[in-house]
Amino acid sequence: GRRVARVFVGGQSLADAAALRARATEAAAANAGDLLDRLRAGTAYVELDALKPERARVVARACRHDLRTALTHLAHLRADPGAHRVATPLTVVVARDAPDGAAGAAEWKAVADDVTVHELAGGGPYFVGTRPGDAAGAVRAALGAQPAPPEEAGRPGAAGRHSRPGQGSTP
Repeated sequence: GRRVARVFVGGQSLADAAALRARATEAAAANAGDLLDRLRAGTAYVELDALKPERARVVARACRHDLRTALTHLAHLRADPGAHRVATPLTVVVARDAPDGAAGAAEWKAVADDVTVHELAGGGPYFVGTRPGDAAGAVRAALGAQPAPPEEAGRPGAAGRHSRPGQGSTP
């Protein structure tokens, strides 16, 4: 195997364990409409309006599961940070217009000594979907990698491929 050069965390503040548990409980109790509204408000899934009700409910269940699982995991991590210590350098990527922005990123010092923050100009809480090119650029920059070759511009996940007009990178 190869040594991991850097660990990347995208957009999640590492609040205290009680706050994370409360958010997990809130996510578990949220109804489908509230979850879908939350996704729409975050600009990640505007196409939800075109889904049939039964498909929208499937998306809401998946969202509830993902939120509850991630928040519960982070609560465990925060409750016992020593057990989850990361020796590898950690980069936290956040969007300036996300709820916690860079302010919450410093909390990751609880699990790693070497924490850097890369703040994107925008993209909201779901910047990986709304600004994929910028998110990939943050990873490349942290690893000292060169920009994506031009032939990648037309591939899914390449810079700007899924960005909305006026957002994200231009290929």
